[in-house]
Amino acid sequence: MALENNSLHLKSRVVWFVLIAFCVIILGPLLYNLLPAYIFSPDIQYVKGKVLCVMEGEPYADPVTGYSTFHPPYYHYFLAALVLIGFGLDHALVLAIILATALSVFFLYKLTKARFNKETAVYTVLLLPLIAEFINNANLLLASAFYFSMPVFLAGLWLYYRVDRQYRFTVGYSLLWGVAFLISPGYLFLIGLFLLSEALLRRRKKHFFVAIGTMLVTLIPFYIHAYVIFSNNMFGTAAFSLWPGLPDISFFSTLGRTLLIPGGHKLAEPIVWAGLIAALGGIAAMIKTRRNNGLIIIAAIAYFLTFYHYLPQYAIRIHFFILILLLPLAVGMLLGMKKKRLLARGVILCFAVIGVYYHYSDLLGAYRGQREDLPVHQAMMTRQVLNQLYTNMRTDEFILVSAENYRLNVLPYIPAHALRAWRSGEYYQLKTDISDRLNSDYDTLMQCSDTICLNRFCDKYDIQIAFVCDPLDEDDYPVFDVVDEYWHNVYDGAHCRIYRKR
Repeated sequence: MALENNSLHLKSRVVWFVLIAFCVIILGPLLYNLLPAYIFSPDIQYVKGKVLCVMEGEPYADPVTGYSTFHPPYYHYFLAALVLIGFGLDHALVLAIILATALSVFFLYKLTKARFNKETAVYTVLLLPLIAEFINNANLLLASAFYFSMPVFLAGLWLYYRVDRQYRFTVGYSLLWGVAFLISPGYLFLIGLFLLSEALLRRRKKHFFVAIGTMLVTLIPFYIHAYVIFSNNMFGTAAFSLWPGLPDISFFSTLGRTLLIPGGHKLAEPIVWAGLIAALGGIAAMIKTRRNNGLIIIAAIAYFLTFYHYLPQYAIRIHFFILILLLPLAVGMLLGMKKKRLLARGVILCFAVIGVYYHYSDLLGAYRGQREDLPVHQAMMTRQVLNQLYTNMRTDEFILVSAENYRLNVLPYIPAHALRAWRSGEYYQLKTDISDRLNSDYDTLMQCSDTICLNRFCDKYDIQIAFVCDPLDEDDYPVFDVVDEYWHNVYDGAHCRIYRKR
């Protein structure tokens, strides 16, 4: 008996060694560079700007325009807290990524172990990069609210699968799912349908009412947020539509294409075939075993509803969880081949290697680009330039600046506003009609060639400061020629200039 216990203990130690080692492998590029990947991407720049808004006491404000939006601030509260205790914002993002990745690995293991067994759980964890790279929701190490919420949702799903019918687990999973929704609202239909399954599939009506009650209490911050948005008439964005109309052929065409190639890869890429084969293996195992089918079907329905009501990139996130539920079925089926266990393990490891390869390929490419761009950016945005911006600009004011210059050089550093930062304001969940108006005004303003045109927009948005950086703005926008001639130049650096309206 003692030998058996020692053997089990040794197996557990091996499991934890594998999980920790795999975490380090996933985090390898991040730990080496100690900078978040994709730091010049619109998403990460927006996260930094939102943190600045939270620190200014404006948690619901869009950092680009200052208008209130439904973009949730709770991930940014966490980052702001780290900044307040002394972390730089980039290092706060690094810590958030490490925490989210480690917890995602841990709770994916616990979830799959609860559904199947220890061996299936370990091999499923090894497929995490494959899942992330197949759906290509940016990257597993993107410092976004969704990836930060992922371990919270997985922890809730793990408690949901607990065999015990104790109410504390019901309270636990509904509380965690409520927090996950607060961080990233794309879980709306997935959580809602999972809760309904408690009553309809499990026939545990008392647990269902306990879960609903806990969820309603947990979502109190969301009600406050919603009240602010609706009282200011700021609802209505392309990110979510209650009734987008009847689905047509183009809707189903996009749906099918996104299901097969969710990340926009080319069909010939190995990651696409690996992901499709793995998913089909899970479906085959589901049909064969008829086990754990209910929640997978519910997740598929949630995917459709999310695709219909939200933008497709939100549905891709639900696809992530469908695969997390589906792939263990394929893994378990392979590991159940007693006469070909070695071959089965080899096949699973092959798919895991493909996932890790693409994971590293994407990240190393991103970091290589950052190493090339960082010196250029640092030469442009020196401490002196930032100090001059702080000195000459008021927080919470609109400035005259190009969209690219604003996104790269103002949004991550100073809580000031602009008419555009990236594509349109709807990309950041701004109300549609306001986004359209700001876009139109931006296009007209940047082409102004006289003071009459320029002053019209300066009066409309109370613009007093212009910020110009070459080569971003060099010879691109006529308005800066007018600014250079008629406004007062308060700073003239090697790359950037600051003007004040006379």
